[in-house]
Amino acid sequence: AHTYGGFWSHLMAWCEKQGIPYTAVPVGTIKKFATGKGNASKTDMIVAAQAKGFKPIDDNEADAIWLWEYAQKEFGDVRAPTAASITPS
Repeated sequence: AHTYGGFWSHLMAWCEKQGIPYTAVPVGTIKKFATGKGNASKTDMIVAAQAKGFKPIDDNEADAIWLWEYAQKEFGDVRAPTAASITPS
């Protein structure tokens, strides 16, 4: 929990400095969005991504795919940042 809090605080500070809006999305929300179940397993998340035409190499990539899909649905055309658009702090 302490490590998570530390990462979260650094991410928030970086986003604030860059002028990038951010929000937290609960894990259960992403799982329910992807599979219809808020307590979906890692395998469920992978299978759901595969059913949509993705080829995730593991559960982490499947989670990232679903987080991206959720962001697209909730916030519109969310684009990945390019190296040139990010200034290291």
